Amino acid sequence: MAVDANVLIYERIREEMRSGKTLKACIDTGYSRAFLTIMDSNLTTIISAIFLFQFGTGPVKGFAVTLTIGLLANMFTAVAVTRVIFDYFVIQRRIKILSI
Repeated sequence: MAVDANVLIYERIREEMRSGKTLKACIDTGYSRAFLTIMDSNLTTIISAIFLFQFGTGPVKGFAVTLTIGLLANMFTAVAVTRVIFDYFVIQRRIKILSI
């Protein structure tokens, strides 16, 4: 799921770059367009984890808890942390070309 979220974001940014927008606008639009897809896939998996936790026993419940924690951490890092990194390089370092 973590790789999937980052690939979605990068592909959305790449699509926006093809349209000729500025780099900052590409990043803003790319993240906003990818967010709903990432949220949907993670929410679906969390719902599955809830069912595993509800009906599972022992190790299955542990897996459900670990899966949920991993998904929440993944969502935070994929959306918030990578966004901060992109903004740092584009705004602070004034990078004009992004090779994705």
